[in-house]
Amino acid sequence: MKHLELKKRVLAILCFFMVGISAAWAQTITGTIYGEDEEPIIGADILEIGTTNGTVTDLDGNFTMNVKRGAMLRISYIGYVTQEVAAQNNMKIVLKEDTQALDELIVVGYGVQKKSSITGSISKVDEKEMANRTITSAVEALGGKTSGVQILSSSAAPGSSPVIRVRGYSSNYSSEPLYIVDGLKMSSIGNIDANDIESMEVLKDAASAAIYGAEAGNGVVLITTKKAAAGRTKISYDFQYTAESLIKRPDVLNAQEYINYYREGGFITDDKLATYYDGVTDTNWADVAFETGSMQKHTLTFESANDKTNLLISANYLSNNGIVTGDKDTYNRYNLTMNASIKAYKWLELGVNANIGYSKSKNISANGAGIGAGIMTSVLEADPLCPIYYDSNNLPAYVTAMLAEGRALTQAADGRYYGVSQFYQSAQINPLIIRDVTTNNSSSKNVRANAYVNITPITGLTITSRFGTNFIDSYSRTYNTVYYASSWSNNNYPTVSQSSPQIEYWQWENFANYVKSWNSGHTIGAMIGTSFSENTTKTLSTSINDLLKDQDSFAWINFASGNATKTVSGVENQTRKFSYFGRLNYDYKGRYIVEASLRADAADLSVLPKAERWGYFPAASVGWVLTNESFIPKSDFLTYIKLRASWGQNGSIANLSNYTYAASITSNAKYPFGDSYSVGSYPNALGNYNLKWETSEQLDFGIDLRFLNDRLTLGMDYYIKKTKDLLITASSGYTPSYTAGNTPSPINAGNVENKGLEIDLSWKDRIGHDFTYSVSANVSTLKNKVTYLDPTVTRISGSAATVGSAGGGTYFEVGYPVWYMRGYHVEGIDSSNGNPIFEDKNHDGTIDANDLGMIGSGIPDVNVGLTINMAYKGFDMIIFGSGAFGNEIWYQATYNNVTGANTLKYYYDDRWTASNPNGSIARALCNNSDKYYASDAYVFNGSYFKIKQIQIGYTLPKTVLKKTCFSNIRAYVSFDDFFTFTSYPGLDPETATLSTSNGMGIDTGMFPTAKKVVFGFNVTF
Repeated sequence: MKHLELKKRVLAILCFFMVGISAAWAQTITGTIYGEDEEPIIGADILEIGTTNGTVTDLDGNFTMNVKRGAMLRISYIGYVTQEVAAQNNMKIVLKEDTQALDELIVVGYGVQKKSSITGSISKVDEKEMANRTITSAVEALGGKTSGVQILSSSAAPGSSPVIRVRGYSSNYSSEPLYIVDGLKMSSIGNIDANDIESMEVLKDAASAAIYGAEAGNGVVLITTKKAAAGRTKISYDFQYTAESLIKRPDVLNAQEYINYYREGGFITDDKLATYYDGVTDTNWADVAFETGSMQKHTLTFESANDKTNLLISANYLSNNGIVTGDKDTYNRYNLTMNASIKAYKWLELGVNANIGYSKSKNISANGAGIGAGIMTSVLEADPLCPIYYDSNNLPAYVTAMLAEGRALTQAADGRYYGVSQFYQSAQINPLIIRDVTTNNSSSKNVRANAYVNITPITGLTITSRFGTNFIDSYSRTYNTVYYASSWSNNNYPTVSQSSPQIEYWQWENFANYVKSWNSGHTIGAMIGTSFSENTTKTLSTSINDLLKDQDSFAWINFASGNATKTVSGVENQTRKFSYFGRLNYDYKGRYIVEASLRADAADLSVLPKAERWGYFPAASVGWVLTNESFIPKSDFLTYIKLRASWGQNGSIANLSNYTYAASITSNAKYPFGDSYSVGSYPNALGNYNLKWETSEQLDFGIDLRFLNDRLTLGMDYYIKKTKDLLITASSGYTPSYTAGNTPSPINAGNVENKGLEIDLSWKDRIGHDFTYSVSANVSTLKNKVTYLDPTVTRISGSAATVGSAGGGTYFEVGYPVWYMRGYHVEGIDSSNGNPIFEDKNHDGTIDANDLGMIGSGIPDVNVGLTINMAYKGFDMIIFGSGAFGNEIWYQATYNNVTGANTLKYYYDDRWTASNPNGSIARALCNNSDKYYASDAYVFNGSYFKIKQIQIGYTLPKTVLKKTCFSNIRAYVSFDDFFTFTSYPGLDPETATLSTSNGMGIDTGMFPTAKKVVFGFNVTF
């Protein structure tokens, strides 16, 4: 018993001794890890050096762990410099960014590269530059943000999407770039919400774009959608509400000015005024047609990621009720996005990027040339003597007479009749009638998905196989009710038309990337792959010209009257493309960089003949980083210099449709023989079996500079882009001599040259501890010219100026910019009679089509963008502006001096009158008014600079949110498109273009950009 008792005592003493040792050598510590921006770092690794003891920080950047006394800790996180610190309690650790590790990654064709390794000309716009913008289309996110990129818009109506031009205009048809979203080719990116985008890269030079070969002749826009941030789980909600209104009221004639003007021209007489004018009405149609519109956006995002899985789910909703009075201009869009990936094994990764979208809209025509009516054109043209409504208890005699004749005058909801002009008989009528008599509804369902697998069998080699599809199912319906507004604008029976186009696209791509580096400084990269794609379009259209009832509920094809004429059409087209491509890279110690690529594309035989179906598109580029050379002294002033040069070729067949190159026979010709006829055949087209790809060849020389410890950055590029073998078709206006009545087959018949200088400049700095700011600007110059046309083609006609224009319009001709403005030159106004004096170019004494010449171009010489960011403690401010200079706008929105249309005060204030014989504007209803309208008297300087956004925001401090479920709350207010600096007397120089292909700069009364007041907030849980 004594021995047992002794053992117990010894054991107790030993345990007490061990606990004492443990207490002396162990401790519990806590701490928080931050970045340099004072934001907590989630998921940072903390390791006790020499042991396997470790932990990670939580959602607030905090950690707790038990360590030995005197232990050293290693703190690490991706993108930050690893630190080793002594363990202690209540630690506050600030990790510095690893600038070498954070060398920005740039998405390129079929891979990514570090920005320092880029030798081509690539611009990037990331999610920070898109955050909280009041934009409905991803295209708008690029406007003014990078050099060499111009955004064109022919309408700012709800749901409309502008188009992108990269380094000028390379074709007589479409100059639209190729869009790639998460590796999947897209025909449009208008339905992608900017909140879902992580970055947009624009491949501007041919060497960068050549890996996409045949369809990259107009540049490439690569979009990468968001993925979950590593090491965190979060939920975020973004809200935005916008009140929008007409950016500028048109400065047109009021009632008295209108009467004065047309009295002078003999169009309005006192008798007519006494019969049809009440002497009081002075209608401002802009106030009638437009009201304050609204837009709201909601985005809810869930994201979670670790070292194995990555999941992001985003849902967003946009609703826009535009500025037209009522609800005939609305747009609603729903998007659900899921991006997911899993690292199943160390060597295997699987993922999918998917989006389901649905949109629906109501739209109203903005402009109308000829007999087509538009609400914007009507606002500009309708006479101010016409009332908005008639008093139901006191109808004018002419209204009573029209009703007695059975005229279907349109009524408002309260029963009042809308006013109909008795002074201006045209399609441009009371804009409320235009709104009410036509209903245009459309909808679109879109499914986009791209699944991929990455296999890494050995270090440095990644094999990728991805299958993507894009399905678009659209529907549109137009209903026109019975109405009478003028002899030009009326409808005797209700009509309806419906259309259901579908697009089914899929692609399968397989490629491998290999990178190998040696300690000696050599790095080699290689990529090789194949691509196969198929595009199927299906269309079905129907219409009838007479319904049983004039009611919207009966506006369907089924309710046709017995006398109705029905039309049905439908077709299915299918095209395929097969490609091989490859790329080689070489880098020596970050000093010398060389890259070469080649793509071979085979077009479908429905597009090009067999002998010419293959196109080969090579490219090469080099880079030299001088600051990595030993002979360049290290300096805080000049910290980085890289010289770049590239050459490459790209292609395009956008101007071709199915089998237009082939010889064809028409077999429905009827030949009469006495009392009967026979059906025969005749040649319809002789064909062109030498037809081939358009090819763009481009040289680019660039330099990248960084100064003052990278606070100041400067990038410059000079390029020469030549497009040859332009595809010219009959639909392009090409009309060579006919043979046996044949229609002309397409030919390769033209060359275009674009050249310019691009400058991107930015400055980023801090004043004190709390105030940070940055200024970035970009400038692009462009000189465009047609350098060759086939001898059989003198010039190609584009968009004609509107009715009564005497041959004026846009043309494609050697020695001039693409689609320049061609019209008459006015040398002055005859002081004796107020008629215009036209230049007689051929001195034959007659003013006719032989005297037409260049009077302007819609292509700007210079495009600019400016962004200023400032932040002080929790407050931040953004000022963003963009503009264009050196372009002209041809004002064609009113039929001035012709039929009594209203006009801009510009044509009133200094017009010729007997008391103002030296006026600079022709008299009302002057001689040769059609030629005057087609002259440079209607061409204006289209230069402008617009403050696109002024935004002020505030972010709540982390200390306030620490005890809540929120990790971030920011609220902001923004004023968009409030200030425009321009001399253009029309509405909006930014949207003044009839079409984005051959109607650049022709303003026929386009839907203008609205100015917006925006309220929003961002919340992260």
